Amino acid sequence: FCIPLEQLNNNDVEYVGGKSASLGEMISELASADVPVPGGFSTTAHAYRLFLAQSGLAEEIDTLLQNPEVYTDVRKLQETGKYIRDKILATPFSPELERAMLESWESVTG
Repeated sequence: FCIPLEQLNNNDVEYVGGKSASLGEMISELASADVPVPGGFSTTAHAYRLFLAQSGLAEEIDTLLQNPEVYTDVRKLQETGKYIRDKILATPFSPELERAMLESWESVTG
């Protein structure tokens, strides 16, 4: 579910997204130039999709995005986006994902 940033590079976009892959690439480049860089980790795209699927959010989001108004009415788009963000923030992680993130966090913080 989680990968240390120092193990990532720009070839990993499909696994962790562009920002995390770019951070991993930057860490690798700076480390080889003897620039100290703090560690970190990324959750995987698989973990994100699993979180959405197991919580039922994937289906709900798909249904919400089938409304054509979302694509033609800025206010409707904003309302729908806020609703989706609020639902994601209010949804607990599975015990497995939470454990993986806590273990990754502990490995970063020592």
